Amino acid sequence: MIRKSLLVAFSALVIAWVIVQAQDTSRRIELRIADANRGYMRPMRTTAERIKAIAGLEESTAIGAKAGIMRFSLKTTLTDEQIASALSLEIVDAKKGSLLLAPRQSSQAFRAEARLAILEIADALRKQGERAAGNYAYSDNGYAEERTSLSGTIEQKMKALGLDAKLLDGKFFKARDYHIDARGGAYLIYAGAKWEGLSANRDYEYPDYSGGDEREASEPDFASTFVGARLQVNEWNSGLWWADLHGLALNESQISRDAPDARDGSKLQVQRGGERIVGFLQLAAKFRFEGENAGKALDALPKGNLNSNRKIAQAFRKEDEEYYWEPYYGNQTMSLSWFKDDAGHSRARIRAYHSRHTLHLDGDIDCDAAKEVDFDFNKVEVHWTVAPETELGIFERRRAEISRGLDAIRDALFALDAPSLDAARKAPINGEALLAALGMKAEALKGEFFSATDYWMRPQIMGDVELAAGTALAGCESWTLLNMSEKSAIRSNK
Repeated sequence: MIRKSLLVAFSALVIAWVIVQAQDTSRRIELRIADANRGYMRPMRTTAERIKAIAGLEESTAIGAKAGIMRFSLKTTLTDEQIASALSLEIVDAKKGSLLLAPRQSSQAFRAEARLAILEIADALRKQGERAAGNYAYSDNGYAEERTSLSGTIEQKMKALGLDAKLLDGKFFKARDYHIDARGGAYLIYAGAKWEGLSANRDYEYPDYSGGDEREASEPDFASTFVGARLQVNEWNSGLWWADLHGLALNESQISRDAPDARDGSKLQVQRGGERIVGFLQLAAKFRFEGENAGKALDALPKGNLNSNRKIAQAFRKEDEEYYWEPYYGNQTMSLSWFKDDAGHSRARIRAYHSRHTLHLDGDIDCDAAKEVDFDFNKVEVHWTVAPETELGIFERRRAEISRGLDAIRDALFALDAPSLDAARKAPINGEALLAALGMKAEALKGEFFSATDYWMRPQIMGDVELAAGTALAGCESWTLLNMSEKSAIRSNK
């Protein structure tokens, strides 16, 4: 009798559990959104509330954002595909317990996978304590016992950090693609065949010239899939900075191209840098004909970093007492090279930083012409490929022009009918495609500095649209995030 009663009670519990499960088909996942406009993160709770309002999403809580990837905790009855459709996004990767989405036809979303893994590694390295990336752990009493070695394979390094190497195996990158190296007092964490890190647009930064005295600053490879960051863990200058081309914009602090000179507030840093480059080019013109250099072919002349190449450094420092104290345009930021122009003249070229750096400058001088006038540099001008701006007003005019252009695009976009709007926001467009989609003439976006090719329109979350123009190198990177349902601006950066 007791056995029968227990069986009946157990059956009742099973039936009740089945009924509950049938009624509650919701699940919990972590929603990750990559490559979306920064305006969604200010504040993220507003974005979380908008997501929560979608039918089928019972809960939406903002977790946080790192490296341009927003993270939300969701309780939902929707499938992964339904969530993506409801948010007007595309699935990048779907795993148990998490879903990674991005705006339509995003060219950068796949890098989010590597960024998430790099962040995990960086957190594990930080947990080792405040120490330099050398051989010994740092303590209050100085350098103490030797720290855990990060030698060996990536699997061995991950184990030493207390991490499972399986977290590196994703849809786009595998464990074999990752590296953790210690170099120059920092950790280099990256996915790719080799380190391709660029200067991260920070104050007092030393570009990477580790390839040798004759190497120029690393130039971005636009076809590369490299994703990497430089992590410093010490008591003087700790932090993580993305060093790949597309990650530079994710760094918290970047140098502005219109930053004033540290010593003379009446001029710009780029003007100061331009003056130093002119002086160096004049020295280079003389250097080309001094001593043994006079008989050498151009490709045999000393070239490379002005600070690390001894022959160049010794020749230039004789008349350059300021090389050690320059915060932005120190000798370590510049490189010297040589080439022949169409007239057959030898030319010296000096570049500051890589071509996508905010403070990049690029100038050259005709050495043969300088020699013909006995190095009277009042008669020989420097040719600029990327010149320093001469006054603050240039940046103000650029920003004003872009603001007018973005306003014109916004007004044309708001005037579209529903079918035209749906067609316009299906993929990122610029130039002729943008003009055609909005029914605009080229003259509407043609100005002193920019044209239609410089303006972009990109689809965003929940049918929103991002309008963007300008670059950090031009000193006027601007964007506007628009809510197309309400025909209003969510946030702007102009």
